[in-house]
Amino acid sequence: ETLGVCETLREQLKLVTEAAEKSNALNKRHVDETEAASRLVESENHLARNHSALLAEEISIARANVAALSAVRDSLESELAAKEDIIIKANSARDRAIDE
Repeated sequence: ETLGVCETLREQLKLVTEAAEKSNALNKRHVDETEAASRLVESENHLARNHSALLAEEISIARANVAALSAVRDSLESELAAKEDIIIKANSARDRAIDE
């Protein structure tokens, strides 16, 4: 009877050992999958930060372009106003000359 109990215990120990090995294998696979997912997220975050930096640079360039275009517009408006003034004076002088 003792031998039967020992044999039963051996079989149970074998089953427990097999179950523990399967559990360890599943846990290892889960850890590997989790680490792979973590690396992917870190890579995606790195790409997002780089993209954000590029967008910030493009925004800065666009703002500088807007400022430059505004300066050109202001300069052209001033030049146009000066030429309009010259034309008005020239027309006035012509009209006076015609009248005389």
